[in-house]
Amino acid sequence: MSSADGRLYFGWFPDGRPGAGEEGWVLPVTGTVEVPGYRIVFDPQTPARLVAATVSDVLATARRR
Repeated sequence: MSSADGRLYFGWFPDGRPGAGEEGWVLPVTGTVEVPGYRIVFDPQTPARLVAATVSDVLATARRR
């Protein structure tokens, strides 16, 4: 998946993502032509504080256009 600017999405599935029960929190970042995208996945029991810290770090290191 790619976009012109590498977008960040965020999903929360308290009962696990349908078809992937171990995915409770999903943070996908789309890639660009130069930079590949990636996904960070946490299980449903991961504390929200840890997920929020990760999102904060991803945003802090993102290049703004």
